[in-house]
Amino acid sequence: GGAWYHANDGEIFFGGMDGFNSFYPEEITMNESPPRIVITSFKILNKAVKREFLNDDTIRLNYDDNFFSIEFSALDFTNPDKNKYAYMLEGFDNEWRYTNDRSIAYPHLPPGKYTFKVRAGKNDDFKYRPVTSYFFVVERYFYNTIWFLILSIFSVLALTLWWLKRRQE
Repeated sequence: GGAWYHANDGEIFFGGMDGFNSFYPEEITMNESPPRIVITSFKILNKAVKREFLNDDTIRLNYDDNFFSIEFSALDFTNPDKNKYAYMLEGFDNEWRYTNDRSIAYPHLPPGKYTFKVRAGKNDDFKYRPVTSYFFVVERYFYNTIWFLILSIFSVLALTLWWLKRRQE
């Protein structure tokens, strides 16, 4: 305690266990650039997915993998407890949701295309923060696809023609 010195030229010295540190307070600048946001954990049906997620990534989910959770974090370590987040799943949520929590879950999403957007900040200035986006595609049930419909129609026509031909013999 008390191991500090303020020099006449403005430099400040602090003593510690392994020596001392010095700096000029007027040279300290605030980093006003917005923090980068990353996905730190992604789970499908509570099973972790092992892969790296980049901004603007597309994540494809099977129709039965429609329960997922996302954990994200702002890479701002100046005072991480004060980080606040705004997020929305475009195509599912109607408006931005604000939270201090870094984890959210989306249960039973219907098939479709979604965009997960997230912003971070220390204050309530989220409107001016850049958005980090991840794209999700929940595939349709196989019987709701165009290929299944075409194959079904073709199969019914083929069976009908086969039945008519057998009947004429």
